[in-house]
Amino acid sequence: MRLFTPVLLSVLSAALALAAETSPTAPTIPAVAVVQDWAELLAQPVIDLGGGVRMRLGLEAACCASGSGVLLYCLTEGFTPLAAGNGEDWLGPARTTLVVDGVRTLRDRSVWLREIGHDQQRHPGLPLYARMIAIPKPGTYVVGIEIAHAHDNERGPTLATATIAGTGEAAHPWGNLGASARIDEALAQPQDEILAPAIAIACGFTGMLRAIPAWDEHQPLAHLPDTTRHLEHRPLPTLLPTTPDPRLTLSWHGGFLVVDSQVAMTICAGCPPFLVRCWINDQPFHPAIGAGKLQGGICHQNVHRVALHCEFDAAALKAKSGDRLGIQILYCVGGWNWSGESLQHLAQPVTLDTEPDLPPVLLSNRLDITIP
Repeated sequence: MRLFTPVLLSVLSAALALAAETSPTAPTIPAVAVVQDWAELLAQPVIDLGGGVRMRLGLEAACCASGSGVLLYCLTEGFTPLAAGNGEDWLGPARTTLVVDGVRTLRDRSVWLREIGHDQQRHPGLPLYARMIAIPKPGTYVVGIEIAHAHDNERGPTLATATIAGTGEAAHPWGNLGASARIDEALAQPQDEILAPAIAIACGFTGMLRAIPAWDEHQPLAHLPDTTRHLEHRPLPTLLPTTPDPRLTLSWHGGFLVVDSQVAMTICAGCPPFLVRCWINDQPFHPAIGAGKLQGGICHQNVHRVALHCEFDAAALKAKSGDRLGIQILYCVGGWNWSGESLQHLAQPVTLDTEPDLPPVLLSNRLDITIP
């Protein structure tokens, strides 16, 4: 048998080489790179979808604390949005899938028709679409980007994948403003001249649950005009800002949290578009994870001042009367989601085309008060 071993090995090697040459190899699916500014996004490989439609992909971050999320960017060229679309997994001319720890996650959102074809006529330039990838818990999240088809049950080949590592708990998560048990009493209070132009809303620092911003993702998040393509080194929009925006200020007046905005806001009384994070004696407060119940209410547009009559529940805040409470507000232009329910789109869907390229969120200054 030893005499035939070299021959057998030679034949086996030749067979393996022939099989390698004749067997089709699976194409390598490119990975989406992390990008921080417009220039880096423009430097990404162009994906040609045919028909003059091209796109570039980018990822806000490759890792994310649980209870938060990251943005998946899609800069498009030659793409005219469909006159009507359905489903909640669109990314401009593409669609997305989600696999969490090796298990494909079905998107159980409602499906409805949307009029999304008017944007190109209003905002010239290259549209930037973005999908928020929620990271409700630690794990490995793989997003597939596929060619989109007109019908919901048709899926195309995977063009690229984006991988996000969901890490431990967020250092300082955001939460929603809860409802107040004294709504009628709060709104009946007279307002002085300083508060007179404001819309008064009753809310409470009680029953807070973790939440993250959201918006109608069929609409472009921003636009890059062709004339400035080679000069754009500005940062890309991010899901959660780190620097306060001077257009949104928070103050305390006569028992009211007063939110002043240079940007016209849309405010629904039963579900205000604000998220809040708190410090108790300079220690971050962590709201619980879950999904709450939303209330209805009258909606007001073109609002520049909101007076929040807040009910403070010291026990819910794990604090006591006399403690110092730090407050920061996040105005979510398009609404928000519960961070523990990644497949829900709740809380005041508002289109972003009321003001071109308005960021999805505005961050206020921090305000410190004493808990009554």
